Amino acid sequence: MPDDVRKIIENASEFTPPHGDDNDDLPQRDKLILCATRSGELWHDADHGAYATVEIDGHLESYPVRSSAYQRYLRRLYGARYQQVIVEGGTKITVPGSPSSQAFTDALGSIEAMAGNGPEKVPAIRIGDHEGRVVIDLGTPDWSAVVIGPDGWSVVPRPPCPFIRPAGLRPLPIPVKGGRITELRPFLNIGGDDDFRLAVAWLLACQKRKGPFPVMVVNGEQGAAKSTFCRVLRRLVDPNAADLRSPPKDERDALIAARNGWVLGYDNLSYVDGEQSDWFCRIATGGGFATRALYTNNEEVLIDVCRPVLLNGIPSLASRPDLADRAVALTLPAMTAEARRPEAAFWSEFDAAAPRILGALFDGVSMALRNRAMVTLPRLPRMADFALWSAAGFPAFGWKPVQFVDAYETNRARGIEEVIEADPLAMAVLDIAAERSSYIVTATALLAEINLKVTPDVSRDKTWPKNARSLSSRLRRLAPALRSQGVEIELDQHVGRGDDKKRAIRVRRLPAGTQTHSSGDANGPASVPKNTEGNQCVNEYGDAGDAGDANFPLSSGSEWETTL
Repeated sequence: MPDDVRKIIENASEFTPPHGDDNDDLPQRDKLILCATRSGELWHDADHGAYATVEIDGHLESYPVRSSAYQRYLRRLYGARYQQVIVEGGTKITVPGSPSSQAFTDALGSIEAMAGNGPEKVPAIRIGDHEGRVVIDLGTPDWSAVVIGPDGWSVVPRPPCPFIRPAGLRPLPIPVKGGRITELRPFLNIGGDDDFRLAVAWLLACQKRKGPFPVMVVNGEQGAAKSTFCRVLRRLVDPNAADLRSPPKDERDALIAARNGWVLGYDNLSYVDGEQSDWFCRIATGGGFATRALYTNNEEVLIDVCRPVLLNGIPSLASRPDLADRAVALTLPAMTAEARRPEAAFWSEFDAAAPRILGALFDGVSMALRNRAMVTLPRLPRMADFALWSAAGFPAFGWKPVQFVDAYETNRARGIEEVIEADPLAMAVLDIAAERSSYIVTATALLAEINLKVTPDVSRDKTWPKNARSLSSRLRRLAPALRSQGVEIELDQHVGRGDDKKRAIRVRRLPAGTQTHSSGDANGPASVPKNTEGNQCVNEYGDAGDAGDANFPLSSGSEWETTL
């Protein structure tokens, strides 16, 4: 830290407000530094980004030092403390002081240096955590937050962790206790009980500070209220001035949007291509992007985020196996004319019910915090953290963990089947496996045989594999989905001997009952061990039935629901 800056900080206690200020002869830069040090706390994050937490009207607000919001605050503070007197026609007029641009720039550099020597904290957007508790920024003007722990939740005026509010962030409803999650059901055009439970499970997952998160994919014909469905979900997690957006142009845009919000919502997608599928998978499960800080230097800027993703469109969007394996895909039924409501009336009714719905959702988060260490599942799917968290929270809604397991396994199996049916290459491989139990052949010969099973239009498509290498790459992606259908793809095999030995691929039909799930577990179809009464829940006590369910304590004042 420069010596002159250290002297200013050491003398900060001598700083007094305007009107006869003893420090009026200080340079503008030094006055700005005094304003910053006397008005709040300077700190930094793990990447050495500089932040300031200031007190305004009795509450705390946090900003990046280089943000326009903090710079406006600093200018206002300077103007109020160092006022100027203008004489016009014999009349004295007091106006806010204004520092020069150079002084302001120099002061920001010094303030950043001081923040670098301050404490290290974790800035949060919408969802934070503190000592094992979930902290949720309500987005209200008083900067209050909800703190959720294993023993319940409450609204606090000063959150225990610093929140950053990017542009577009809007307030959540103020939650109230005593609501039931079933009050959400009338606002979602949803098919059945299992789909509703999965929608609630996704909402539960969004309340965690750390992912991975499942990708919510909403499909349905025109007029099925897909956009409304997605807006309802987002307004219970992360309301925004633009709840749903058009798809990003590239991965950089998607990651920047993720860095400046909690939920990424994209509306009315016609398709999700291979690159977009990879983007969404990386964002939902955690991924990064590196680029030059400026085009004139070699310094990298790293964007590493993990966020919930919400997509909707008419066609089946999870057409790639990796996205389908990470998705909760819901197909909305067609809406009848009688079921439609005027938009103003719909949102008015939702706004009235939202505080109770949100309170019930927070009951589920509290239950998940209380039970997550006790919950065990008979088989962990690909999104294991999501599965354990949701199963742990379900008892708050009167649901059993096994109801989540059943709904999620069924949904994932249906998604994988849709991926297989939509992929001509996968269907051709299934045809080959149906003709012989085991088939080992070079990739070139396998591609030739596959080409005979598809139409010329399919084989001429630009995405169709044109050589052995591209075929192997496609099959590697499809292998988990094909395995779930009872067909094993074994790459890196060999045929021939000696000098004639060549790399090959084995297509092998698995024996009945040994199909594996896309997570790689060779446990057969979506079932779990049962006890003598047919129940399917296993917990830390080794119980596989209702006796185990009794070990999930309910939130205070809540009741079990027997039906949806």
